[in-house]
Amino acid sequence: MRMTNRFGESCSIGTEEHDGEVVNVDRGRQKLVFFFLRLQQLRKSHVFVRFAQNYNVDMSDVSQRQGWFKICHPGTQISSTDDGNGIVESVRGAKHYHVFGFDPSLLQLHCNPNASQLDAAIARLKKKEPKIDANKKKTESYSSVKQRSVKLAVALKNKLTPGDVVLTCSKNTLDAVIPIIASFYLGAIVANLDASLGVRMSRNLISLVSPKIIFVEEASVAMIEESLQETNLHPEILVLGSSTKYQTFSALVRPNPKEKSFRPVKVDIHQTAAMFFSSGSSGFPKAICHSHYSLLQVSSIFGPPLLTYNITRVANLSQYDISSFSYMIITGTPFSPEEYTHFNDLLPNVDIIFSYGMTEIGHIALFNPKYDRELMKSKHKSCGKVIPETSLKVVNVDTDENLGPNQQGELRVKSPSLMTGYYKSDNSGQFDKDGFLKTQDLGYYDEDRCIYVVGRMREMFRYFGWQIIPSVIEAALLEFPAVKEAVVFAVPLETEEKGAIPGALVVLAEGFSVKTEEIQDFVAQHVAEREQLKGGVMIVKEIPKTPTGKAIRKEAQEYFLASLKK
Repeated sequence: MRMTNRFGESCSIGTEEHDGEVVNVDRGRQKLVFFFLRLQQLRKSHVFVRFAQNYNVDMSDVSQRQGWFKICHPGTQISSTDDGNGIVESVRGAKHYHVFGFDPSLLQLHCNPNASQLDAAIARLKKKEPKIDANKKKTESYSSVKQRSVKLAVALKNKLTPGDVVLTCSKNTLDAVIPIIASFYLGAIVANLDASLGVRMSRNLISLVSPKIIFVEEASVAMIEESLQETNLHPEILVLGSSTKYQTFSALVRPNPKEKSFRPVKVDIHQTAAMFFSSGSSGFPKAICHSHYSLLQVSSIFGPPLLTYNITRVANLSQYDISSFSYMIITGTPFSPEEYTHFNDLLPNVDIIFSYGMTEIGHIALFNPKYDRELMKSKHKSCGKVIPETSLKVVNVDTDENLGPNQQGELRVKSPSLMTGYYKSDNSGQFDKDGFLKTQDLGYYDEDRCIYVVGRMREMFRYFGWQIIPSVIEAALLEFPAVKEAVVFAVPLETEEKGAIPGALVVLAEGFSVKTEEIQDFVAQHVAEREQLKGGVMIVKEIPKTPTGKAIRKEAQEYFLASLKK
């Protein structure tokens, strides 16, 4: 049915066969099975469509139809044939996958349109609530973000070619995102540098990615200049702020007559869109490459972990309105039962979710409060179940044989959000013959398909042939009330045949004063004999960490061993 509303906009109403959670779209012999929400998104993405909404229509029998309603922009309209053809073209070449996760009955359709989706994604956000910079008390609409991104892309068009690297070095401000989107528009690859890393590490990372342009906040210009010394690199520096030496960002986002005709560069959706530096907790940071397709899988945004930590230290927290705080996701560190109880008491209306993930792939496993609430309560040491569209297997570290429940081995994963590889690195050994990423993480799953991560293969060491996993001992240390933080490492014995024994650095909780022998005795009661801290314990004021808060085990070990020689 087609009509015109009082604004002169063409409106259409129709139905499609609907079965449970999926929609069947027929066009001649072509039949597609699709999530109805994704179908709604496809309709909204059409250039003529201003608004689209799907709804369920109950029929006289047991079946349902999927109804749809859409409004076109004034002076435009779409026929039913054009509508169906557009959907079919959007999903051409798609494949069906069975989803194992929250609801195994669902089918999801993957699309590979082989073109950038960023412009369409931003267009759909234009009328949403504005972004807010709380520090400067400024707001900006999504429409303004798009306009400024286009202006910058036009200004950079003659400076960048697809595949060039653009590096950003800035705190999170309203301006910081504009170079990222503009780079995507031009097919460039984006990487972000944390200014707190310092000159030495920044120099190494800049040399690794060889940027064509660096966008840098005013406060970090001197650090970037010093980092570029001794590199043989000469990227153009553009300043987010004021500068008399370099061109500024604000000068590049002025009105330009070419912006009206600007169109994003078409890219292969599997080409690299962005690079993320690994934490470097177990070695030199790597540049992890993610494709446009990989980034399209992102559904949640995570802020710095320190914000969550500070919430738990606020006096009289109950006096504040934290009703918007729904979930707390715990990942990357052991979490004791005492800590779990503390957070539950402090935030009774917040779901505390354990998860497992890595920069190379994003989330791998977590508990869904809607379906797994009982498991969340009973399995504190598990990081959840494998999420939809992700495959995980456990293999024997020596034979590559697939293992069953409660058998410990290396975790290997595969997902649409999986990285394409490490930049400028030999990636041949990163994946197995079936395309699974070798995570180098040790773990297992139980009869309920709950995943447990017990440590890193590269951090594992041996004592007379026995495997010693530092994170297991760290978990025991954190159960001691006097210990606030701990990191465990290998203390080498006289010969390689004997291997090494565990040693540790610990930070005491406020108000506690204990002897190292007390800590060793406590751990001895909770671990196997071979895992006891026979290498010694040293109490320190702080543990060496990465900017993201991960303990740097190698530096801790070096500090400990050097102290023994004094």
